[in-house]
Parts: sequence; structure tokens; C-alpha cells
Amino acid sequence: MVKRGYLRTLEAVIAIVIVLIFIFSFGISNIGTGEVTPKNVKDAQKFIFKTVLSNETLRDGVLNDDPSLLDPVVSRNLPLGYNYKIQFCKSADCPIPLLPSETIYIDTVFVGEENNFRVLKLFVWEE
Repeated sequence: MVKRGYLRTLEAVIAIVIVLIFIFSFGISNIGTGEVTPKNVKDAQKFIFKTVLSNETLRDGVLNDDPSLLDPVVSRNLPLGYNYKIQFCKSADCPIPLLPSETIYIDTVFVGEENNFRVLKLFVWEE
């Protein structure tokens, strides 16, 4: 009788080990396969946002939904071979604009004050 208890316990442990091996082999292999923003694009996005936040004229352009003020700053500071699209939103969950079917690198910053702000989204992709 005691031997049957050991066998059932051994069967349960083996079943748990098999399930864990299955989960780890198939589940974890898919984690982290997403695209990572290239360093030069990430640095350019940070610099552009820092420039916008430190320049009152550019901030006013964002708050007034005027992309013509930002276009020269963005086009001058993005790495060669990249295109971009600027989007202004009144909330963080605004709809995504029409973009090409390529890998898109997105970065976001909030511009303004508590009651008067815009979400500035910068979409960047390779030409």
C-alpha cells in the first residue's frame, strides 16, 4: 500500500515537470522578440522632445496644433533615411493616424499644463 502512494506522488511530480518544461520552452521563447528602437532614433526623439519642451514657441505650436513649427526641428534632427509623422492629441488614447506598413518607432511626450495640454506623438520609420 505504501508503494502505491510513492508511485502516485512520483507520477504527479513527473507530470508537473513535463508541464513546466512545456510552458518554459514555448512560452518564454516568444517574450522579447519585439522590435527595439534603434539607438540613433531613440536619441533623436529624446533630443526633439527636449527641444520642444524647452522652447516656448515650439510648446505654443504644440498647444495650438500647429505642426509647421515643429517640422523643421524634427526633419533637421532625425537621422538620414527616416520619415516621420507628428500627431497632437488631447488625450493619451487618441486614434493612430494612417501610417505605412513598416516598423514604426513611436515616442510620446505631454506638453502644457494640467488643464491645457497636448500629447505630442512622434512616429518614425525607415524610408
